[in-house]
Amino acid sequence: MNSKHVCDESSSGYDDDVHEKLPLPTVSPFKIREGRFQTLDQCLIREYRLTSRVVSCQISSDFCEGVRARMVDKDFAPKWNPPSLEHISYDMVDEYFSPLGAFESELELSTRQPEPFHEQIRI
Repeated sequence: MNSKHVCDESSSGYDDDVHEKLPLPTVSPFKIREGRFQTLDQCLIREYRLTSRVVSCQISSDFCEGVRARMVDKDFAPKWNPPSLEHISYDMVDEYFSPLGAFESELELSTRQPEPFHEQIRI
């Protein structure tokens, strides 16, 4: 278990104002950078897991809270949980990218078995 906090490392390149508004989603770029060493299929599966978890509010209710604050009540005062970047650990971020549960479907991609190339394109 990695209890090290995300804010312990440099977050250069990210606006502090953004961290205050959406603490957990702003840390996903740290994890997404790992995609440089993965295949397209692996990256798409990671994106699917992240999106599935964010929209379903399984880990954090930030997405639902943002919708409530912006579109339902229109008070523009979301109450994020966790409230700031200082409260986010790498374990929390890893949970968004971990394999989906037994009752959730993983993304199936047809690119896993590429179709054979049948004819050459002539110019």
